Amino acid sequence: MLETFPSCDDHVRWITLGSQRWVDEVGPSYGAQGKPVEGAMPSHEDTLSETELRQIAMYERVRFGESDIGTEKTACGLGSGAGGG
Repeated sequence: MLETFPSCDDHVRWITLGSQRWVDEVGPSYGAQGKPVEGAMPSHEDTLSETELRQIAMYERVRFGESDIGTEKTACGLGSGAGGG
């Protein structure tokens, strides 16, 4: 997760746009490794708030990237310090 999206902002953009809009607006690959976009992840721009999008990215970075919650909370623009949210 962290290798694919070193920046939380890029991770949030991926969740926001979904796979088809990513291809249309950014290009045919994603992430730091330039992985080809495959599948059909939906855009969540119209269903989730900016805070919710950032919370999802933070969760994925902690859960699947095994990062520290305090680090990711700050990186994703959700405040600073350790602890749950």
